[in-house]
Amino acid sequence: MWKLVAVYFLIQIGFYGLNLWLPTLIQTLTQRGFVAVGVLAALPYVVAGFGLWFNGWLADRTGRYALHVFIAMLIAAISLVGSVLVGHAYIAISMALICLAMGGALAYDGPFWAAASTTMPAAVLGGALGLINALGNLGGFVGPYVGGYLQDASGGSFVGTAAFLAAMLLLAGIVMFSVKADRPAQPKRQPG
Repeated sequence: MWKLVAVYFLIQIGFYGLNLWLPTLIQTLTQRGFVAVGVLAALPYVVAGFGLWFNGWLADRTGRYALHVFIAMLIAAISLVGSVLVGHAYIAISMALICLAMGGALAYDGPFWAAASTTMPAAVLGGALGLINALGNLGGFVGPYVGGYLQDASGGSFVGTAAFLAAMLLLAGIVMFSVKADRPAQPKRQPG
């Protein structure tokens, strides 16, 4: 259970840091006004909606929940850093990477909670899931706070913030591999 708390805490650092600083990142990247930034900031959540569905569906088919959390975190981390490194040179590519980063940062959700529910006995599951949620959500404070500090320290550059958030997401995926939460894949039905 404590490993799951750590994973959820790290994910919340990365996700809420990205979520809070997303409009600032898009505005810095595109140099557009509030309306354009608002419209562009909606695009990553459209991708995230698809990522949530697809990753959950695929994880249920394979039964490899930890792997699907790791893949989502890996995609988020690489895409976030890539979007900042590409930056102003290729705005469309940078926006596509931001969309992938948000998609990965949210696509962990179904496989993570399915994994959490397979690791503990039913008698303690409700309390354990509540504890994971309560302690893990403290990362929702840490991510935006550290992100703001790093931006202030760097004179407004998002590179350090992106690297920190990406490192937290990647670390969450790595820690998730140490959780034994996979179940056997669904057997294929025989016709007839």
